Amino acid sequence: MKCSKSTILIVNVLKKAQKDIAKIDKKQIKDILLAIKQLENYPNISNIKKLINHKPIYRKRVGSYRILFDIEYDIVTVGRVLHRGRAYE
Repeated sequence: MKCSKSTILIVNVLKKAQKDIAKIDKKQIKDILLAIKQLENYPNISNIKKLINHKPIYRKRVGSYRILFDIEYDIVTVGRVLHRGRAYE
């Protein structure tokens, strides 16, 4: 469902995504956490793509990592944070 353009969204990070983040190199965690924070401003952010035949539906690129997330009403749910080689399996 579409959200209104002026609304700041609530970002919910699932346990699987938290575990994924814990495994990532500390140098890249800062950029990933900043990108997750920016999801509050969806759709006014870059590097977002709607995926076809994939769950979660959206992805945001952060270097060689992908943040996979869904949007329902005014809630962004981050499902996984994976290296680009594993993100679409």
